[in-house]
Amino acid sequence: ALKASQQHVEKRIHWAVTYDLLGMIALEKRQDEQVLGHFERALKLRQSHYRSSQQPHPSIGTSYEKFSVFCSRKGQHAEALEWSK
Repeated sequence: ALKASQQHVEKRIHWAVTYDLLGMIALEKRQDEQVLGHFERALKLRQSHYRSSQQPHPSIGTSYEKFSVFCSRKGQHAEALEWSK
């Protein structure tokens, strides 16, 4: 049972990485709605996985950085700065 639980956790993190990659592809194709959807899914998976941590996990910062890149590319530099804090 413990091994199955660990595999489920690992899959959640792999899905977060997959959504990040899909988001970056959509970003290059300028498919803004898809970009946000993929990045939001990745962030939610990371937050649910690391919610028991006492301090924010660096992996969650990866999701915030993706939002910052998206905003920067759209010329929304103030919003990009907010995501990167």
